[in-house]
Amino acid sequence: MRLTHGSDLLENQRWQPVPGDEHAEIFPYIRKVDTNSSNSYIISTPAQIILIDPGGLSGQMDLLAIEIERIHNLNPRPVFVYLTHTHVDHFVVIQSHPFFKRQEGAIIAAHASGATNLGTADTATTQADLFQIRLTPLHVPMQLFAPNLEQETDFFEICPRIAPCVRVQESDVKIQDNLVLKRQVVVSGPQDRIEVYHLPGHSKDSICIRVGGLLFIGDLLFAASPGIAGLRGWSQQELLASLHKVHWILEHEDIRICCPGHGRLISSTTAEAIFATMEKETYFLTEIQEINPEWAKQTARYANDLMNRVAETFTIIAGRCYRAAHILEELEETGVAENLSGLLCLDAIDSILADFHRFNEDYRAGKQRDVHLALKAGQITAKLEAVYRTGQLDLVIDPHLVKRAERLLSDYMTLFRGFRPMIEREEFDLDTLVGHCIGTLVSPPCSDEDLISLADDETLYRQALVKRLVYVPVFEEDPVSFDPSEYPFGVVADRERLTDLIIGILEELAGIGGKKITVTDKKETNCGFVTIDAEFSGEEINFPGEGLGFRIKECELSGGFFSCEKEGSGISIVIELPAV
Repeated sequence: MRLTHGSDLLENQRWQPVPGDEHAEIFPYIRKVDTNSSNSYIISTPAQIILIDPGGLSGQMDLLAIEIERIHNLNPRPVFVYLTHTHVDHFVVIQSHPFFKRQEGAIIAAHASGATNLGTADTATTQADLFQIRLTPLHVPMQLFAPNLEQETDFFEICPRIAPCVRVQESDVKIQDNLVLKRQVVVSGPQDRIEVYHLPGHSKDSICIRVGGLLFIGDLLFAASPGIAGLRGWSQQELLASLHKVHWILEHEDIRICCPGHGRLISSTTAEAIFATMEKETYFLTEIQEINPEWAKQTARYANDLMNRVAETFTIIAGRCYRAAHILEELEETGVAENLSGLLCLDAIDSILADFHRFNEDYRAGKQRDVHLALKAGQITAKLEAVYRTGQLDLVIDPHLVKRAERLLSDYMTLFRGFRPMIEREEFDLDTLVGHCIGTLVSPPCSDEDLISLADDETLYRQALVKRLVYVPVFEEDPVSFDPSEYPFGVVADRERLTDLIIGILEELAGIGGKKITVTDKKETNCGFVTIDAEFSGEEINFPGEGLGFRIKECELSGGFFSCEKEGSGISIVIELPAV
C-alpha cells in the first residue's frame, strides 16, 4: 500500500530494506495527520526488534503486534519500544493493549525526563489532560541521557538486568562554542547500531533516532505550528537550538529520508528546506500562550462563536453578490454579472463551513474534546483564508463587511497560534466615529448624483452601479436615532474594531426585530460610554444569546468593556472606553 499524498520514499505497511543499513528492514505504519495517534515504525535487525512510537489507537497496535510477533517467532530476540517523546498520541496504547502484557520482555526506552513523566503518570506534560485521557504509572527501564551517566566516555550497560546486550556510549558533538549536540550511540550487536539525539523544543524529552539512512524525527517538524507551539514543555530557545542541531545532522550524516511522527515521509533535502523556514518562523514565537485545558476550553468557545459569525458574514456577502448578479442579468449586463458571481468561491466556502458545523455537532454531543474543536477550527480557518481572496470584492461590497470577514479569520489564527490579536489604539473623536457607523448603515454608498457624475466612465459607472445594487438599507422602516454628547470628546481605542463592533450590534438588533433604536455617547470622568437602546414587541429578547462571550471578546479587542442589560421589552448595551 503506497503512502498517501504521493510519497514514494518507502511503501506503507510493507517490509523493505532500511536505506544505508544492509542488515535492517523497516515496516512503516503511516497515518493521516490527526491528534489521535502518531505514525509507528518497526525495525528488524539481527539482534533486536525496535518499535518506534506505538501510537494511541488499539487498531493500529493490533496490526503492529501481528508483525512483531511474526518476526519474533522466526527469530526470537529482544523487543525495544523507543518513544520519540512522551505525548499521549505516541505512547498511550502501551498501557492497555494486550501485546504489552504478552510481550512482558518488551523494553521501553525514552529520554530520562520522559521516563519521569511516565513513571509519575504526569497528565500535564504528556498532554493527557488536554484529551481527557487517564494515565497509569509506566516504568521505563531504558532511560536515555540520564544525568548521572553523562560523564561516561566508554560504552556502558544502560539496563544490565534485563538487556545486558545493549551498550551505550555518550558521543556529544560540539557544533559551536555554545552549542553542543547531545548524542548517544546504542549498540546491541556487531551489526546493530543506532544513534539517538536529544533535540528538545517541542518537548523537554524530544529525541530523534537514526537507523542507517533514516532519521526518525518525532514531532520536530510541527513544533512551530499553530496549536502545537505552546504545549507544556515547548520552548522557543530550545527549539531554535534544536533546529541548528538537526541541520548539522542532515549536513554531516548520511540521512536520506526523514520519518516524522505524523504524516508522510520526506527526503532529507525537503526536510532541510522545511527546517530552515521553521527557524525563521520560530524567531517570532515569543511570549505565546501556554496550551493547556483552560486554553482549549476558551479557544473552543471562541471558535464556536467565531464560526457562527463567519458563516453569517459570508452569507450576507454571498446574498448581496447573488442579488446584484440577478439584477445585472435582468439589465442584460451578463458579463458584469458573471464577474461578480466569480468574486467568491461560494461552493467551496459552503463546503468548508458545513464541515465545521458537522464537527461542532459531534463536539456538542460529547464526541469531541475542547482541544479537538480548537484544532479543527484552526484547519477550517486556514482553508477559508485560502479561498477567501478579497480581490475586487471591496469594489462592490460594503468595505466594513469585507474587512469584518478578514479580521475574523485573522483574529482566530492569531489566537490559535498563541498570540493576542493586535490592538491598534489611537485617539479619535467618539461622536464622529458613532456618526460614521450609523451613516454607513443608513446611507447608500453611491448616491444618484454620484451615478450621474460617473456616466462618462463606463468602468467606474458599472462599479458604482453594482455597489448601489448590493446595498441593503438596514433601518429602512424604523431609522436609528443618534444623540451625541453635548461636548465632543476623544477616546483611545482600536478605531476599526470599534467601528465593526458598533455596526455589528446595530445590524443584529435590526435583524432580530429591534425598534426605536437609539445611540448616545457621553463622557464621565476618565471614561467614554456608547449606549445603544432598543425596544422589542415580544418579551423574549434573543440578544446577545450564545454570542455574549464573543461580544465581550470583540469589545475587549477594541480596547473597551461590554455590558448588556434587559428590562421588560427593552435592552440596553453599553460600551465603555478610556477617554482622553
